[in-house]
Amino acid sequence: MELHILLPFLIVIIKGLNYKNLNPCYDLKGYARYCQPKFINVAKYGEIETTNHCGSESMTSICYNTGNDIDSDLTKCSICTNDTFISTAINDIETVRNKTCWISQPSKDNQKQVQVSIKLEKKYEIAFIIIEFCSKNADSFRILKSHDYEQSWTSYQYYSSNCDFYHNLINENSSSTIKATCKEWMMGNPVYKTRYARNVDSILLKGNTKVAFSTVKGKQNILHFSNNPILQEWMTVTNLKIIFDRAVHPFSIYKNSNYFYGISNIIIGGKCKCNGHASKCILTENDKVTCLCQHNTSGKECQKCSPFHVDRPWMPATVHNANECIACKCNLHSKTCQFDRQFYIQSGFKSGAECLHCQDHTTGRYCHVCEKGYYRDFAKPIIDPQACIDCKCHPVGSENGFCHNLNGICKCKEGVTGEKCNQCAPGFEQSRSNHAPCISNEFYNLYKYNVLICRRN
Repeated sequence: MELHILLPFLIVIIKGLNYKNLNPCYDLKGYARYCQPKFINVAKYGEIETTNHCGSESMTSICYNTGNDIDSDLTKCSICTNDTFISTAINDIETVRNKTCWISQPSKDNQKQVQVSIKLEKKYEIAFIIIEFCSKNADSFRILKSHDYEQSWTSYQYYSSNCDFYHNLINENSSSTIKATCKEWMMGNPVYKTRYARNVDSILLKGNTKVAFSTVKGKQNILHFSNNPILQEWMTVTNLKIIFDRAVHPFSIYKNSNYFYGISNIIIGGKCKCNGHASKCILTENDKVTCLCQHNTSGKECQKCSPFHVDRPWMPATVHNANECIACKCNLHSKTCQFDRQFYIQSGFKSGAECLHCQDHTTGRYCHVCEKGYYRDFAKPIIDPQACIDCKCHPVGSENGFCHNLNGICKCKEGVTGEKCNQCAPGFEQSRSNHAPCISNEFYNLYKYNVLICRRN
């Protein structure tokens, strides 16, 4: 087929490929649909704080393992200063040959609590957390999360060589719908507990240990996540805490070793929480992460309807219904509106917007009728700025200058006639009174006689 024959079809196709066609939040016909940002390592966007780090309180020395064998070359002893083993090592860029570690200030007390906090500054939906240790002495620790910027905390998971250690805490936090559990483990070998008991030192020294916690493993209805608000809240995180509650000696060959904890890396697998209304998150001018909202939504999590799109209440999108926010129907006479639940209920849950500050001499819930003093010009559509015409009723002959808002006929005072109330009706004569501009002939003659008598006197 020749190019000149194909060209019109190509133009139509290219014009059809508008922004919404290329946007995951809309299908090829331009209809809104459920969408999500891509899966990322959320930890790299977090601000990490720790209770302390080795050297923050006093210069000291520690010995720690850096390899996969008990080889002495892979066991390092270091002097801690204030700028070594700091918290930024937890989420910095690492390679196999360049591993960095945060290490806590050594202590003689094996139950001195140490905390690692991760502040995300926005809501994310977390699927898993991986903690890679660079010390072998964490015996009991727990992971907690907040979904409301530290207003409240929920336990995610407990780890201990003996879960009786956390018995009271687990009972205290058993009120949540999805409950945290305790996993019995041994540092370096969370599966073979008996082997740990036989050869403690070799396991503690055998490579860096990773702990992986899944927020969704074993949870029901994960395939229906978009319709499961309980699971969504369970996965929603703004802040994380890892609290170390008990340590064991890192290795017996260093009899005078103090207790400390060490983390080389934390990976948090998840997505920006955008409530199904965005396919990506962006950095704002002040380096804050926010959703690039679609479906006429707005907010950091697309958690509300954009201004002028409140004809129905905001709802999260689901795979079955995008629940996009609907523009108010103000007939182009207003740019502001508000949601009224009573209107929404009365409409059968179809429309709840009330337009505010109607312009172009319109009024009403939808700016759909002409205000007093104006009437409808049916030659123009209601969206036309000239759809309402000035009544131009005579200021003296009409009642308050108002006319019928559909036909423009003015409401006249007694004895006054004409579409604009600008003349006296038959049998009436014009007076000099603004209150009764037209009076009957009988009263008019009496009026003239009284005026004449008054002038003579």
